[in-house]
Amino acid sequence: LKLYETHNCVVIPVPANLTEKFQPLDISINQVAKSELRKTYNEWYSDQVAQQIQQGITPGEVKVCVKMGTLKPLHAKWIVEVYEKLKTKIDTIRNGFITTGIFEAVQNADGIIAKDPNPFISLGI
Repeated sequence: LKLYETHNCVVIPVPANLTEKFQPLDISINQVAKSELRKTYNEWYSDQVAQQIQQGITPGEVKVCVKMGTLKPLHAKWIVEVYEKLKTKIDTIRNGFITTGIFEAVQNADGIIAKDPNPFISLGI
């Protein structure tokens, strides 16, 4: 926390059940990222099944390895692919900051230091 203080940053935890209102990436791209990862996994799994069936394995005997050792490197690759897609969606990311009010707050905060280190107090949270 001292590093934050050194750079005039205040850490404010988001109250439970309000991340969809105050966390810009939850609002803008996390759902898109999760959807992309799900789609990629489903395609990979389907391909694994299809390959085995093409090799003559009956559908009832198809086995797809989903152990951590198999999925971990694939998942890392998929996350990099999703990142490459999402990093170009600047407007989508910006809209998350606009929707939460963070964008406007930063623009209006030029030189202002908040008196209350927890802005959620005024919301009665």
